Amino acid sequence: MSIKLYSFIEQKTEKWQDQYRFKCSDGSYKYVLDRGFILKDEEGKVVRMIGAIQDITKQKEEEQRLKLLETVITQTKDSIIITKADFNDEEIPKIIYVNPAFSIMSGYSSEEIIGKSSELFMGQNSDNQEYEKLINAIKNKEECQVETISYTKNKEEYWVSFSMLPVNNSDGELSHWVSIQRDITEEKKQEIEKEQLIRELTQNNKDLQQFSYITSHNLRAPLSNLTGLLSLIEDIPIDNPELKAILDGFNKSTNLLNETISDLVKVIVIKENPSIQKEDVQLKEVFENVFSQLNFLIGLHKPIIKIDFKKVNFLNTNKAYLESILLNLLTNAIKYKSENHQSKISISANKVDNDVIMIFKDNGIGIDLLRNKDKVFGLYQRFHDYPDSKGLGLYLVKSQIETMGGTISIESEVNIGTTFTLTFKNK
Repeated sequence: MSIKLYSFIEQKTEKWQDQYRFKCSDGSYKYVLDRGFILKDEEGKVVRMIGAIQDITKQKEEEQRLKLLETVITQTKDSIIITKADFNDEEIPKIIYVNPAFSIMSGYSSEEIIGKSSELFMGQNSDNQEYEKLINAIKNKEECQVETISYTKNKEEYWVSFSMLPVNNSDGELSHWVSIQRDITEEKKQEIEKEQLIRELTQNNKDLQQFSYITSHNLRAPLSNLTGLLSLIEDIPIDNPELKAILDGFNKSTNLLNETISDLVKVIVIKENPSIQKEDVQLKEVFENVFSQLNFLIGLHKPIIKIDFKKVNFLNTNKAYLESILLNLLTNAIKYKSENHQSKISISANKVDNDVIMIFKDNGIGIDLLRNKDKVFGLYQRFHDYPDSKGLGLYLVKSQIETMGGTISIESEVNIGTTFTLTFKNK
């Protein structure tokens, strides 16, 4: 600024005009426009300079703001279209500006599209209802959001989501429309694939349930006949040891198949009825029922069983499901005992807020969780080579407790034992 001023005084330039920052008395700065002219004496010597300084701080700030907005508009990956406010014959207003991102998305250069209407992008697969919504919003001078199929310069389809925003001048009158557009073709493609996958999975699930239902129920009748025939054979004396061994094996396999089908039916019932009735159940009574069903197994293996229900007498739950859960866990604890020491099983329950936490612990052969943690509660998962293991028990337990709004977790070490933590919603 100083160089320009001295150049002006020395008459190397004719006019004085410059913009610069001006320091005020309070230490702040303002932008000013400084203009002046010189007065000369009769001999042409410069004797005086007259000028005026104008505060243009707000103008400068506005210029910087507009420059920033221009940078955002030109650099953004979203397409931006600005149109006139005019609306005639139900036609979308003419375009007066498009940013580079729009040219990349549509294939049209700004020269090709300025002065045209956005209807140019409509085609046979565009959504007419969305178009009507856009027209009505323009009529009512309201903001709107539209999703439809648009067309590039090469007539290729792409999904676009765009907003149409009215812009008013200082007098509150509509001056322009601004449209911000985004190519959502990939999102739409993924959405369609997701919907198709959901439909397929839903149908497959229905087919699988129907297959399980038909299979289990169709097997019921012949299996019942077979069980009846085997019970009759038990009353017939058999001297041939080989035939007796074959019949015993056949009887055992039939009983195992019958148990498997019963478990499958339970699973089907759970999956078809996600909501169940709950009632206040006395834990002591439930365990008496479970022990009576396992009377033979307990008498055979003679485990030491410790039960502590001093802090919880009643549980608001489904009685049948609770019996099934405890029956499966207790059966596994007895069945998979260690041969190196006497089997010990402890079961305790405590209240935590509105929940009841039940701990089920044994000192059996355990499960290798490093290898099987993700499979423990899976369907048909077996972790030991026991001939009568079906791989349904823990899956059934998890399904039942989750149906009641609870959770189950496991801690286990090989040859040390297993601990199950069951959480029941007691309300």
